[in-house]
Amino acid sequence: MSESNHPVSNDPEIPPTTDTATAYAANQAWWNEITEPHRTSDMYDLAGFKAGRNRFMHRYILDEVGDVDGKSLLHLQCHFGQDTISWARLGATVTGVDFAGEAVDLARALAVEEGIDATFVHSNIYDIGDRFDEQFDVVFTSYGILGWLHDLPEWGRLAARALKPGGIFYIAEFHPGGEMIQYDRPIMSKEDLFFGEPYFDPGGALFLSGEEGTDYASDHSTGQDTWEWFHSMEDIIMALIDAGLVVELFRERDWCAYRSHEGMIVDDQGRWHLPPDCPKVPFMFSIRARKPV
Repeated sequence: MSESNHPVSNDPEIPPTTDTATAYAANQAWWNEITEPHRTSDMYDLAGFKAGRNRFMHRYILDEVGDVDGKSLLHLQCHFGQDTISWARLGATVTGVDFAGEAVDLARALAVEEGIDATFVHSNIYDIGDRFDEQFDVVFTSYGILGWLHDLPEWGRLAARALKPGGIFYIAEFHPGGEMIQYDRPIMSKEDLFFGEPYFDPGGALFLSGEEGTDYASDHSTGQDTWEWFHSMEDIIMALIDAGLVVELFRERDWCAYRSHEGMIVDDQGRWHLPPDCPKVPFMFSIRARKPV
């Protein structure tokens, strides 16, 4: 899981940038530094994972992807590999890709320690090229990954390219609608439920200051600035359709997989909700799309 880094709202004094090289370099530095705090964090619960806990605490992902036993699976933006290894435990032959070298090194070490046969590739997904052409039954990605990507049409094409004919692409992700809600103060009532982030692409990546707030999974503050891109549901769905994939499932959910905003309330299934007097907002979505035979 690679949740988006949203400790604070965008700095209005710094305009969007189209300098993707600088943005990716900053983001890569952030993910490299945050890997160690994530390894020891309660959210990632590495001890529980090593004891056999599956990373997919919300059953819908397993139900919507289906049985992976004996299938080949590519995990895009895999962070330090817990989800990837979880798929391997379910019988898949797995490959994970991530642009943070520290995360990939940890993923490789974790796979060896757990006795899991897994391949981890250190690469920006846009640099994969023809390496994985039609090799996988499943291409999987989840939780906080799209905000780190600048080109969704190319993302759709590389996912489709890696799939075998008849294979499926699956994404579980934070909904752009929920991402619009302000992050400046706790949401205690409906009066706190107002927009603070864009829905449509503002024309480049937006700046997030590393000097304010902490990481989503730990109390660690890197001080490293980051940049994020915003995408609408249209951008996401059309990237897959234009790549030739056939969308066969689309779901929206009014809860979040983690406490994305202060003031949210957790239920007995680990799902985070807004306070009861707030209107329901889409916080999560999932899509399954198939490559035609």
